[in-house]
Amino acid sequence: MSRQYRYKAFDRQGACWQEGEITATSADAAVLQLRRRGWQVARLERQYRWPWKRRRRWSRQETAFFATQLATLLDADVDLIRSMEMLAGTYSGTSRQVLTETAARIRAGSSAAQALAQAQVWPLLFVRLVEVGERSGTLTENLRRAAAYFAAQERARRAWQEALAYPATVAVLAVVVTVILLTVVLPTFGQLFDQLGVVPSGATQWLLLGGEWMRTLLPWLALGMGILVIGGWTGNHPSIRRRRQTLMWRWKPYRYRS
Repeated sequence: MSRQYRYKAFDRQGACWQEGEITATSADAAVLQLRRRGWQVARLERQYRWPWKRRRRWSRQETAFFATQLATLLDADVDLIRSMEMLAGTYSGTSRQVLTETAARIRAGSSAAQALAQAQVWPLLFVRLVEVGERSGTLTENLRRAAAYFAAQERARRAWQEALAYPATVAVLAVVVTVILLTVVLPTFGQLFDQLGVVPSGATQWLLLGGEWMRTLLPWLALGMGILVIGGWTGNHPSIRRRRQTLMWRWKPYRYRS
């Protein structure tokens, strides 16, 4: 059974320190792996993670920026491991930890695609492009293609949001005003008609009945709107979006047919 350990180690000369996480079956196995990499363990502790406490996945914009940075370093004849370590120094927090662990996996013998997939923070398409680039010897070109693709996706998403912002605001305000008219304003007119002994017309009676029906269903409507808002917010999460894309790919109508 694999377990996650957080370590702090130094090299044999004691001049360089490194912190990160490593996966191993036991603490002794984790120490052995680090020693094989040339590190002496100063501290090792097991990490306990709840299933729902997962790392935040990188957005399209972050992925495009990272792909551009990595391609630039590779173009400058910097090897992949050194490039990942250099990029890790420019980040902070969990992003720095992810890049450090990814570089360590590559140094231990994993391919770049396998190391990126194990981190579980990058989009699936990005990992596949890196895998194809490694096999075909076009890693730098594929990184630039990935950067261009995700940057274009981010621009399209922002344009779509900006285009829908005004109509959506108008539609929401129209619904709110209609609900207020039916549930607050019209009942006062109904009471006024009763006090004066006036029989309203057919259309007015239908509106009054609609207001009563709306007041009855208002709690359920509010609950439904809350579910829609929460569903839309969570559905845009990168992990859920990735699962949705995977399911769509597995569905036969979405597959390419020659």
